[in-house]
Amino acid sequence: MSFIGENSASGSGQGETIFSPFRPQAPKKWTRWVNPDTGDTEEWNGFEWVVVINVSSADITEYGDGSDGDVTISVNTTLSANKNYNNLTIAAGIELDPGGYWFKVKGILTWGNSSSKVKLNGGSAGNGGVGGNGTTSGSPAPGGAGGTAGTAGAGTAGNTVAAGLAGAAGGAGGAGGNGTPTDGSAGTVGNDGTNESKSLGSSGLTGSAGTAGGAGSSAGGAAGAATAAGVASIPGWRIVDFIGKTPVIQGTITVAGHASNGGGSGSGGGGGSAGESGGGGGGGAGSGGNGASIIFAAKTVTGAGIVEAKGGTGGTGGNGGNRGGGSAGGGSGGAGGNGGNGGMVIIVYEDISAWSGSRTDVSGGSAGTGGTGGTGGSNGNNGTAGNAGIAFFLNRNV
Repeated sequence: MSFIGENSASGSGQGETIFSPFRPQAPKKWTRWVNPDTGDTEEWNGFEWVVVINVSSADITEYGDGSDGDVTISVNTTLSANKNYNNLTIAAGIELDPGGYWFKVKGILTWGNSSSKVKLNGGSAGNGGVGGNGTTSGSPAPGGAGGTAGTAGAGTAGNTVAAGLAGAAGGAGGAGGNGTPTDGSAGTVGNDGTNESKSLGSSGLTGSAGTAGGAGSSAGGAAGAATAAGVASIPGWRIVDFIGKTPVIQGTITVAGHASNGGGSGSGGGGGSAGESGGGGGGGAGSGGNGASIIFAAKTVTGAGIVEAKGGTGGTGGNGGNRGGGSAGGGSGGAGGNGGNGGMVIIVYEDISAWSGSRTDVSGGSAGTGGTGGTGGSNGNNGTAGNAGIAFFLNRNV
């Protein structure tokens, strides 16, 4: 079941329900349509279609039944199931990793201090590899090898809460041309970002292109092209529309935050010259992983802790290799990786007046820098910082 709760006793003025293979065009406000592909019931609110699942009053337990009792978490802990705490204390300096599960607190969630956290961040991406140097030895002198691609930043766990998407891997650098002479090889295009099919966020960022290798008497290798961003299929969902008057956390929550960002592309190798080979292009860096979806309900929250779902750091592009001689081309630096996007936080509450501090951190990951070009090559393009995530505070009293 999606995180889409509306108390059937306090609906939004439901209109007719239509069963059709196609979404109705120009419907009346509050018309509902059953999507045959997903099984979801969607409602037209006058602006856009939103997904709604009715929940009977008997099912609504916003803060849980307290069956897991009063708990103090005094060592860093990762959840392995949904939890229904009576009261929960997260001790000073301690981190609770939700592990892709939701939790509820029937009474009071108490933060030990400002370093107490509910935290699940995206992983940092790998750096691009360094291109090999050209040479004047051999017949013909072999070109420098292209740098390896940087790995994708890891996503976050998903169980009964949707996972944060992993980043995308970069592309390898192109090899330098040999001393016959030959042209340098083109850099490899990095991987595209991943789509998010049920998104409360936005589409991802385009990955940075590589840079052409330096020319010798033969041409430098072409740059790897920019990579595509992941697409958010239902961008701009408004939480007030599909939560309705009674926010409910139960079952499996399938909505998530942003799509992921493309990886950096590799750069071209340097062109060779007679008896002199070109340097290899630097490898493109991966993009950081997205922060987690963190969802919980607590009747009262006190203290100064923080809920953290930050994007991972983008990798650094690999440096280009130096040319083998003064007439050959150097390898160019690989593109830096994009930072991962911040995650999604949804908190249902009645009283957070005693919760001090910034409360949430869903910042995007920092961008990776492009690699430095080898002698006779160019520097790589920088990546872009990830998008900030989204946080919703749902006051049960409203």
